[in-house]
Amino acid sequence: MNIYDFQKRWRKPLFLIGVFFCLACLFMEILIFVVPQFRMQVKCTDEQYRIRYIYIPTALNVAAVVISYFLLTSKRVSQRGKNYTICSMLLFICVVIQNLHGVYASVLSLPSLAIFISAVFAENRLTYAITVISMVSTLSSYIVGNLLFEEHDVYISNYIIASAIIIVAYFCSNLLLRFIYSQLHTVKVGHTNEERLLNKMRLDPLTGLYNRGGMDSIMDELIKNYDPEHTLYLLMIDIDNFKRVNDTYGHQNGDVVLRTLAQVILDMGRKDIIPCRYGGEEICVMFKNMEIDDALRKANQILSNFRNVRYDFSGDHSITFSGGFVQYDPKYTKDDWIKIADSRLYFAKHNGKNRIISIPVEETEQII
Repeated sequence: MNIYDFQKRWRKPLFLIGVFFCLACLFMEILIFVVPQFRMQVKCTDEQYRIRYIYIPTALNVAAVVISYFLLTSKRVSQRGKNYTICSMLLFICVVIQNLHGVYASVLSLPSLAIFISAVFAENRLTYAITVISMVSTLSSYIVGNLLFEEHDVYISNYIIASAIIIVAYFCSNLLLRFIYSQLHTVKVGHTNEERLLNKMRLDPLTGLYNRGGMDSIMDELIKNYDPEHTLYLLMIDIDNFKRVNDTYGHQNGDVVLRTLAQVILDMGRKDIIPCRYGGEEICVMFKNMEIDDALRKANQILSNFRNVRYDFSGDHSITFSGGFVQYDPKYTKDDWIKIADSRLYFAKHNGKNRIISIPVEETEQII
């Protein structure tokens, strides 16, 4: 699981916090409106109050929540973009309240909340950007309070204190970020070491290909996450006359042939080609994310490249393999898929060897 998977878990609760914050702000404005004691510092008519402190901020906050929701649920927005969306929404809500109620020192420091929350996403650039915007917003709220809201007594000391709180929030968040980075590094190192150990256990020591256990787990995962738009193919390979190779040239040279075939396959690339040692001289190759013509072309290229190899111990005699090729179908189980490829492989064996069979054969039709 990568860092964005962990962050994804936090985005929903943080979004809900933003929604709750909007409702809390609306409740606070209504409470100030209906309780005379709370209206002492807000000297305006009821209509002015409703427009300025209830209708406008509520509309702005609801718009921020709706836009954020669509961005968070959109498949076009990157994981990083969704992290920025959450922090921007919370900052926007804080800025709206800050500019409306700049007379209250506690409200002026609200953006520090968004600064702390940004630390969850472990990105210093995001935290720094929110801090800068918060400082600009704090200055603008002082200007707005002096120019537009004459009924307020605006004290510059409040803004100095609020700015100090925002700066402290940034340094505290920065310290928290350093702690998160150190923990992520520790987890990453541990995960990498564990992954290396698991990969080592899943590899065949002779060929460097995945062993049977690795093949089973990979095949299960591919079938579990099968998408018709991303086709899968299986090529079962068996080296022709391999017993004769061992008997004639020795088992050590037989190992050389196996390693050579493995290297020929690996040289085709590892992005969408997954080679595994099935057992003995049998190797299976899974192809994914390509058209059938491309998969067949690559399969035949493996056959051609292997056939053209010359060995010191065999002189001019080439060594070949036979193969059975089949496209995955959702109606197949894993065993069905392997049996069909194996059936086509043995059909190739009994019909001249040194070839790949990709068309249905009578034996195959009776398997499933």
